[in-house]
Amino acid sequence: MLNANQLEINLGTLKFGIPHEFRFELINTGVSAIVINGISLGCHSCTKASMDRSIIEPGGRDYLNVIFTPGSKGVNIKGITIVYNTNQELKLKFRANVDD
Repeated sequence: MLNANQLEINLGTLKFGIPHEFRFELINTGVSAIVINGISLGCHSCTKASMDRSIIEPGGRDYLNVIFTPGSKGVNIKGITIVYNTNQELKLKFRANVDD
């Protein structure tokens, strides 16, 4: 089973239009390898995400590296879904308060 150290990350206050990098730590808590089939972003224009590996061995860890460039002011809440082992999903979320 794929788990994350945090299902939601609060980025605090960010500046409009300035990229912010952060990451989620992913952990395989199961007994078989996890194959990452895809990463679905709630906002394709403001969020980019990548992983170093597409397979996480049992007990292994990897990171979902995220770059968020705020394109709207106020409270921003964005979702990321990792699809693995064909039909399973891990849903993650991040939020930020964006100002000038």
